[in-house]
Amino acid sequence: MAGVDGWSLKQRLTSLIGLILVLMALLAVGGVMQLRHMSDRIDSVYRDRVVPMQQLRRMQQALIGELPALIARLQAGVEPRRLRQDLDGVLGRVTQDWADYLGTEMVEREQALIDRCSPLLAQTQALLVQLRDAEPSADLSNVQRDLRVRTLALDRLLDELVDLQLQVARQTSETAQAAVREAIWLALAMVATAALLGAALAGAVWSRYRREQDEAESRRERLQRFYKALSETNQMIVRRHESSQSLFEGLCRICVSTGHATLASVVLLEGTSFRRVAVEGPIDRLMPGVPASWSVDAPFARSSMSSQVIRGNAHIIKNHAMQDPELQKPPAPLLPPGVEAMAAFVLRRGGQAVGALSLLAPEPDFFDAELLRLLDEMVGDVSFALDHLTRDAIGGENPLPLPPQP
Repeated sequence: MAGVDGWSLKQRLTSLIGLILVLMALLAVGGVMQLRHMSDRIDSVYRDRVVPMQQLRRMQQALIGELPALIARLQAGVEPRRLRQDLDGVLGRVTQDWADYLGTEMVEREQALIDRCSPLLAQTQALLVQLRDAEPSADLSNVQRDLRVRTLALDRLLDELVDLQLQVARQTSETAQAAVREAIWLALAMVATAALLGAALAGAVWSRYRREQDEAESRRERLQRFYKALSETNQMIVRRHESSQSLFEGLCRICVSTGHATLASVVLLEGTSFRRVAVEGPIDRLMPGVPASWSVDAPFARSSMSSQVIRGNAHIIKNHAMQDPELQKPPAPLLPPGVEAMAAFVLRRGGQAVGALSLLAPEPDFFDAELLRLLDEMVGDVSFALDHLTRDAIGGENPLPLPPQP
């Protein structure tokens, strides 16, 4: 997913369309396979049921309809040579139809009937050969009686085989219809799945696109706030100030009004104590119990970020204040809800750390690299202004120049 997140909108839409096409191709392949299966079923009904039924009916017609008449005429001596040829033709057709029928697909019940038909058919053929080859004067009454008994028995078995073909054909047809219904439901399910998956992917792509647009808009708004903060800081610096107090108050106000902190305060080192000289934001709610001043030797000075920044002459960032072990043990004050990130930046006069700008934010990881650069630049500009305030107090009252731009 990390690789997908880096794709452009065009790449995502292309992949979405490609996936839908693949799903439709799979649906088409599944449909073709199902149709082939249905076609095989239909072909099986014709090849293994309809054709065998016709073969069995022709055998019945030959054994029950044609043979008795031929035998009677043969016994009467009417054109014996031609009748023997006709008799051989009927026997050949019966033999061929039976052989063709045995080459079709069989079911278990059908095989049992065939096992009963085969010896009767062989006996019938033998009796017919005996009648065909007998002399006109021979007594063939017993042969005719045996032949009659066997042909009637064969006729009943062939009827059963024909009925069985109809039953199996009906079962196969019902199975094919069930397969058609299954294919329809499968196709509908695959179409619905493809549609849902496509909709889900489209929604994911659109959601990602909107999120990127929102993030881009948020970045633009944040950049505008950066420019606004720098602009207001520079405007504040070039205006005439009677004391540094107005600079500190203006700096706190700009940080909060431009959305770069929920609460901002400035703490100065004055001799042997630290004192909060400016604040902007709900201090009673976000800094309950924090004193307005404390000595450099007080236990609170060890946990105060402002004190640490002034002593270390470098900014400190706590982007996960609630999980920071240094802020969880006394004498650090208890952090109230709404404080997730904290930062403190050095204010300098004449290159020496004289104070700190402390900021509180309601979101973890609030102070990222871009914001740190902005805040470092802002406190650097204010430090530059403090130096000129000192010079103004010594050499005259001139408006403060703009700080040098990096």
